[in-house]
Amino acid sequence: KEGNVKIQFGGFDGCKKTVYLARLPKKNVDQIKSRVENIISAKLSGMAIDSATAAWLGELPEPIYSKLANVGLVAPRETVIIPSLGEWVNKYLATRCDVKPSTIRNYKATIANLLGFFTKDRRLDTISIGDAEDFRRWMESRYKLATVNRRCKRARQFFTAAIKKEIIRKNPFDGMSCGNQTDRERMYYVKVEDIYRIIEACPNHEWRLIFALARFTGLRVPSELVLLKWSDIDWEKKRILIHSPKTAKQGKPTRVIPLFPELYPYLLDSFTKAEDGQEYVVGHYSSRTLSKAALRTQAVRIIRRAGLEPWPKLFTNCRSSCIIDLSHKFPIHVATAWMGHSPKTAMTHYLAVLESDFEKALKVEKHDANSDAFTGKTTSGMTRNPTQNLAAMSGIEKKESYFGLENIGGNASHCDLVNAVASGCEQEPNSPGRTRTFNPAVNSRMLYH
Repeated sequence: KEGNVKIQFGGFDGCKKTVYLARLPKKNVDQIKSRVENIISAKLSGMAIDSATAAWLGELPEPIYSKLANVGLVAPRETVIIPSLGEWVNKYLATRCDVKPSTIRNYKATIANLLGFFTKDRRLDTISIGDAEDFRRWMESRYKLATVNRRCKRARQFFTAAIKKEIIRKNPFDGMSCGNQTDRERMYYVKVEDIYRIIEACPNHEWRLIFALARFTGLRVPSELVLLKWSDIDWEKKRILIHSPKTAKQGKPTRVIPLFPELYPYLLDSFTKAEDGQEYVVGHYSSRTLSKAALRTQAVRIIRRAGLEPWPKLFTNCRSSCIIDLSHKFPIHVATAWMGHSPKTAMTHYLAVLESDFEKALKVEKHDANSDAFTGKTTSGMTRNPTQNLAAMSGIEKKESYFGLENIGGNASHCDLVNAVASGCEQEPNSPGRTRTFNPAVNSRMLYH
């Protein structure tokens, strides 16, 4: 029952120790007693505390933890200075020197949202699950769902890092659904004929090759584009070695793709026009500091010069269009291996249903009269009207009198036909003395045979 209780045990110094637990439910007291017994057993045996008890200690409120520390059961907790939200996210950002500049830009966008909602002086451990849900609703009123999901996922990443540093014990963004992070509205299929128009409008051979590589091989631009060297081209086997910084962290720094026929003329043209000693395939633009924005600015001019309007995510949609084309021609595991990602990633972020897929599904091919599902003919060449089929069935036509159909009109219903057959089956010819029971399941099938 509830009330003031205490837990007593023999201390490690030979003196009796007492832990006072005031005004706690009995079930909570029993749980504490059980955990204390585990701690004492571990200390007496020289073994480490079991993981469940260690996790319990980590989540134990400070007042009760202090009482256990005062009697020597656990070591006192170190005093941790809880930083403000602004201090923590800036410190975290400074430690992430292992990521690309584009990732840092994404981190900064999420940080701006967090500070705009919570303010920079909000203490990190005072942000609750309810506060995180309020933040998400605030984000949903300003951004599309895919953006909200991405930034809430990064916010969860910031708080997870604080847990690993033992600054806080709980992540307010845990359990928050951050599902689909792809904005389907910005997906665009780049038609092959449009790419050829754009290539014709390019000012030089390098830009023709950039568009051809982006659309016909699905290279990531600029990260994989700027690392492509002439030494990576195997002209004899018609293969290309691609260096991928994105997948290098996963233990896959390179992949091999075919030298696709659509790419070949543009690659050969650039090879014949390359300067002596030129190492990179796209020499003028090969720089690790080249941004996608710099390429996009010139690409937009070229697209408009070709008489087309720029689409969202210029180079990403060129890549997704290439993946869609390959998935129509090759098994999905082959297409995704050439593109440098998993089938799951392709299904989530790249593959889409095209208008041409609908047209292909609705296209009626010419069939044989015996198998055409659109003409109303069955596989035997008959129509689906059973009364019309009867006249064409030689076997049944010879037995009209037997089935009693000679008195049935041309507009007979299905029930009329069944009843006629039933009456005709009461006494089967050539079987004297035998009365047969009419089986609708069998005899009705005879009418449609």
